[in-house]
Amino acid sequence: MLAELKRLLEVWEASVPESFRPWSEFQPQNDTFPTINYVSPWHAVAWQYYYAAKVLVELYQKPEDMSIIEITRYMESYRSVAAYALSHSQVNTQEYQSTEPI
Repeated sequence: MLAELKRLLEVWEASVPESFRPWSEFQPQNDTFPTINYVSPWHAVAWQYYYAAKVLVELYQKPEDMSIIEITRYMESYRSVAAYALSHSQVNTQEYQSTEPI
């Protein structure tokens, strides 16, 4: 099942139109995360879902021969990365207001 999910993620990534690709990327000096700009907010959201799905698939695709201690360390490494990303002071979130009527 996880192999099929990985395949579907690859198919989606390969099939997105050029407009979904970032129009600019900038890596500030001494910063861990680049600044990535998209044409529309929904493009950014689509990529967030894509990368979140990739992380979840990888998280649950563990080697079968791991001991419980190794599994715990494996899970902790992912938690550490997530905690670092969430606490990064340079991550800016913006609320987008729709200009189109509902």
